Amino acid sequence: MALPKLHKLRLLSASDVELSKLFEKRAVDVHRIIFSNDHPNRHMTTLRKMRNVRHLNIMYIQNHFSIENLRDLIKIWKQLEQIDLIDFTIWSGEAELWQTVASCPTLKILNILNTDMRKDFFEVGRRIMEETLNNRSQTLTLNCCDARCKELILQHFKHPQLKKFIFSLCNHPNITK
Repeated sequence: MALPKLHKLRLLSASDVELSKLFEKRAVDVHRIIFSNDHPNRHMTTLRKMRNVRHLNIMYIQNHFSIENLRDLIKIWKQLEQIDLIDFTIWSGEAELWQTVASCPTLKILNILNTDMRKDFFEVGRRIMEETLNNRSQTLTLNCCDARCKELILQHFKHPQLKKFIFSLCNHPNITK
C-alpha cells in the first residue's frame, strides 16, 4: 500500500488486521491520530507500533473510552505534545485532569471542547495542579471551548506555567473536528 504522505490517521472503524497491514511499514510515519466513534483499546497491540505520534485527537466516544485508556495511550506515546478531547467527559474531577497532565511531560497543548466541567469538578485546594505544573519544564496551554465553564476555569486554574484560552465558538486553528 503506497501512502507517501501519511502523517495523520483518522480511525472511524477498523479491524486490528487492517491496521496491522497498514502499519507493517508505515507505523513510524503517523504523527497524528484521530479516534472518532471508535475505541482505541480494541487496537492497543497495533497502536504500540506507532512510535512518533505527537498529536492525539479523541472525539464522540462516550461509552467506549476511560481515563485508563487515555493513560495507556500516553504510556505508549511518551512524546505526545497535543491532546484534543472533543464532545465527551473523561475526568470525574480536577485531580484526574492534572494526573493525566503529569503523566505526559512533553504535553504542550491540551484542548478540551464541550466537556461538562461543573462547579463540583473543581477542588478546593490546588495542590495537585501546583505540583504538576511546578514539575513541568515548559508551559502548558489549555484551550477550552465551553462558555459554561469559562468563569470556573479562569477562577480556579491560575499558575505561571499555565496559559488559558477560552473560546465561545469552537473554531480554534489547533483543533480539527
